[in-house]
Amino acid sequence: MLKINPHLQPWQEIVGILRSITEENEELKVIVGKYVLYLPLYLKKELRKHIGKRIGILRTDIPGKEYLIAEGIK
Repeated sequence: MLKINPHLQPWQEIVGILRSITEENEELKVIVGKYVLYLPLYLKKELRKHIGKRIGILRTDIPGKEYLIAEGIK
């Protein structure tokens, strides 16, 4: 069963295999592991290259770096 976490809060992280990316209501609907979350559309290009891989998505409060995406997270 998927857990819906609509939006990450600052310094919240989701880790898992990036399963899918779709556009929905001017946001990206992203399934990472067992979580469904919504991210800004500008992350689409960055996320596409990670489909099928284990990633971490960290929301920050750093201007210009609100989302950090890393591959190979354990």
